[in-house]
Amino acid sequence: MIQIDMRTALDLHSQFLKSEDAATLRAACRYERFKPEGISKEQWVRLLGADVCNLEHLKISLHLTRLFISINHNPRTSWRGREVSPQACFDSDEALKLTLTAVVHDWAEARKGDISFDLKTDADERQELQILRGMLAPFQSALPILAEVPAILSDGESKIGRAFNAIERAGYLRTALVAVERSTFSGLSRECCFELGTNCLWLASNVLGNQLEKLMQYAPEYPSIYELLISNRQRIEGVFDSVLKAEDPFASYKSEEREAQRIKFHRAHTVWRDCEFA
Repeated sequence: MIQIDMRTALDLHSQFLKSEDAATLRAACRYERFKPEGISKEQWVRLLGADVCNLEHLKISLHLTRLFISINHNPRTSWRGREVSPQACFDSDEALKLTLTAVVHDWAEARKGDISFDLKTDADERQELQILRGMLAPFQSALPILAEVPAILSDGESKIGRAFNAIERAGYLRTALVAVERSTFSGLSRECCFELGTNCLWLASNVLGNQLEKLMQYAPEYPSIYELLISNRQRIEGVFDSVLKAEDPFASYKSEEREAQRIKFHRAHTVWRDCEFA
């Protein structure tokens, strides 16, 4: 069983918590685009979970990384005894790179802001990496390995970069499933409740359209992703059913985004329907 060094990443996170950048992330929330105006940041976090707070997201990503590594090294029964690819097994140095990447990957959002996955451009990615390099520099004398993090984040096909991409996408899916199941909140006006239900379904459909097909590609390689999809297949199918029954589930997108997102969603549904998980 691999020993995962969590302490190094947690110590780095503790140092980061003392910064103004951490305070900025603490005050921000993820999926802001989908949050109704009548819902406060605190309500949004209570509804969807701590991962919606930008600062808490870093620590949750760290723990999801530990879970990802652990399940890959010790697959559950759903893996059915199949061999695990070397790409899904990590030595101590590789595990450290993954945990450090998890706990710093969104630092730059404190200075640039959080941009939705499907709206982020290549230029946005390059700018975030440049900001992150500068933010990591003061910590690199004690942790030289941090210099490798920007390259990991920029190369989604390297062993560590691909693994972290899978971890991030799995996190999106977890939030999407929660959004549909918790899309009510007491004490709100009827109009706000209706908007909340509509927007949570919009969030979930956005995640399925932009993340699910890639997760299905990762599943044969990573036991942890396979387990995620197998154990949540009924919930995923429930989201598809809810979106497909909605009157116009893509109406909330800007007109220039709408058709592309509709196509992505229906493609994800087709691929899901034809795969072993459905």
